[in-house]
Amino acid sequence: MRKRTALTAALAAIMLLSGCGSKVTATEPKEVGEAENSTYSSEDVNVDAESSEESSSSDPENPLQSESVANDADSSSTPETVEPIIEVTDDIKGQLDALETDYNKINWERVSTPFEEKDIVVSTIRYQEGNNHYLIVGITNLSDIDVWTEGWGFATDIAGDTMEDEDVSLHILALAPGQTSLQQIPFGFDVPSGEVVDWQNVEIKESYWDYASPSTFSWSLEPDEDDWVFLNFDVQGDVMEDASTFQFVVFDKEGNIIDYRENTKFDVKPEWKGRYSMHLKKDENNIDHLAVFVQTIGDKR
Repeated sequence: MRKRTALTAALAAIMLLSGCGSKVTATEPKEVGEAENSTYSSEDVNVDAESSEESSSSDPENPLQSESVANDADSSSTPETVEPIIEVTDDIKGQLDALETDYNKINWERVSTPFEEKDIVVSTIRYQEGNNHYLIVGITNLSDIDVWTEGWGFATDIAGDTMEDEDVSLHILALAPGQTSLQQIPFGFDVPSGEVVDWQNVEIKESYWDYASPSTFSWSLEPDEDDWVFLNFDVQGDVMEDASTFQFVVFDKEGNIIDYRENTKFDVKPEWKGRYSMHLKKDENNIDHLAVFVQTIGDKR
C-alpha cells in the first residue's frame, strides 16, 4: 500500500526541493524555442545528465531520463473547471503569492496546511491524458530552514474513496525554504477529487542533509524537424552533488496541463548539460510553456 522507497524515491520527492534558504527566480512563460534562465542560490539546481551525446538524437525513443514518467499525450485537459479551495491564512497565501519559483505558474485547485507545522503547504491539481486521470501534489516549505519530512497520506476520488494502493509520500530528505516538491498520483479511469486525507506518521524537522553551493540552471524548448520537442538544459555548479532532481509540468496555450515529468541523477558533476526528449510534438500537443522545479542534495551534515 505504501511506497516507501529508499534514497531514490526520497530524492525523487526531494527532488522537489532545493537549497538552503535560497530562492529560484521564475520568469514569465516562454514560447517554444525561446530560452529561459533561472538563477538558483545555495540550494537549487541540477538535473541529471551524464551524456548530452547519448540524448542528442532527435529520435523520440532516445530520451535522456533515468526515472521519468513518459506518457502518450494524444489528448489532455483538466478534468473540470472548479473554483480553487484555498484553506490557508492570508499570511500563508501572501507568502505563496510572493514565491519566486514556478509555483504560481500552476493553477492549484486545493491549497491547505494540514500539519501542525503550518509553514508546510500541500497543493494539488488534477489533469487528464486521454481517459487516464492524474493528481499532482506539491509540498512547499515556507519556513526559514531546510526541512526533512516523513509520512504519507491518501488521495481520494470524486466518490470519496481513497487510492490505498498509491499513497502520497511525504518522504523528503531536504526541502529548502521557498521550494516545492512534486509527486504525480495516477488514478486510471477514476477521477480524483483533489483532496489528500488521512495523513499518517507525519514528522517534520530540520534536515540533516546539505545542499550544493549556488548554481545556475537554464533551459529552452526546441522542436526538431519532425516537430518533436526537446528540453535543452545547462546546469552550472561549484561542487559534486550526491543527487539532483528536476521535475516539470508541461502546459498548452490554454494553461491546461499536458504532461508531468521528473528525472533524478546521482553523483552529479558540477557542470551538466543535456537534451531531454519530451515525447511530445509542439503543434500536435499545443505545447506552450513549463513549470520547472530543480533540487540538489549534498552530503549529510
